[in-house]
Amino acid sequence: MVVSIVLFARFEAFAQDGYPNRPIEVVVPFEPGGPADLGIRFFVDKWAEFLGQPVIVGNKGGASGAIGGKYVARAKPDGYTLLALNESTLITAPLLRKDTGYNLDSFRYLWAHSKITAFLSVKSDSRWKTFGDFVNEAKKNPGKLKYATWGPNSSSNMVMEMVCEVAGIKLTFVPFKSSPDSLAAVAGGNTDLAVTFALSGLGGSGLIRPLVISDDKRVSDYPNVPTLKELGYGIRFTTQYMGIAGPSETPDKIASKLIEAHNKARVKYAREIDEKLPKVDQYSAYLDEKETMQYLKEREKVYKEFFQKLESK
Repeated sequence: MVVSIVLFARFEAFAQDGYPNRPIEVVVPFEPGGPADLGIRFFVDKWAEFLGQPVIVGNKGGASGAIGGKYVARAKPDGYTLLALNESTLITAPLLRKDTGYNLDSFRYLWAHSKITAFLSVKSDSRWKTFGDFVNEAKKNPGKLKYATWGPNSSSNMVMEMVCEVAGIKLTFVPFKSSPDSLAAVAGGNTDLAVTFALSGLGGSGLIRPLVISDDKRVSDYPNVPTLKELGYGIRFTTQYMGIAGPSETPDKIASKLIEAHNKARVKYAREIDEKLPKVDQYSAYLDEKETMQYLKEREKVYKEFFQKLESK
């Protein structure tokens, strides 16, 4: 028995020292085309360059990201199965579902590499020229106007419910499977407003028009789109960070190699990240392992308080 333990320990040490020696999978717990998916696909080749192995994307959608989250939480902590970090998977799903099989402590948070903001968008030829126009009509017709997001209790859904509370309006929620589906519904005139953390390539298509964003500051690609804060609709939920996590027991040596690869990519491709990342509606940012965990813990408190408030109504 002692011999077996010693041999296993030596094997584990060898495996870590030789890491990586095969492709690494980053699990995106949503359908392709959403913000988590697009951001990861922007970075994977850059990480692969410094890891010496391919980094591939695996989409495992369903249950507000819980299927993909559970898959990674239960994976072997060998650095070959990672998770695209996002709040719907890591916070809302465990808070609202009893069957996720994981929580925030089930993961090791390696870094956050970008931030995203919620876009509240209408059809390009919509009668609402400003978000104020939309709010005024919603106040006169409670429950008549419809908004779409990619799923119940998602971060997008939460943003809109917070806005409704602050603005004093009532809308009808229409859930869809993904952000692209939500935007397509608005572009096709099937819903009135889409709330998404990316415009999924439709931003310059002439099919939809963002009225407002949730960030505290305007973003570079849409300088004429105001923020909720500017318009007086302050909410506690503005930007959201995207990043990478692994199973909680991921060893330091493996975590360090992954972090080193990302940091090298950040330096070499700094200009490309600043210029091209916004094309997928993400913006350059960085949180280290400790900062990412702290950020998620603080966000979890916000979610808990808001969900409790909804339940008490």
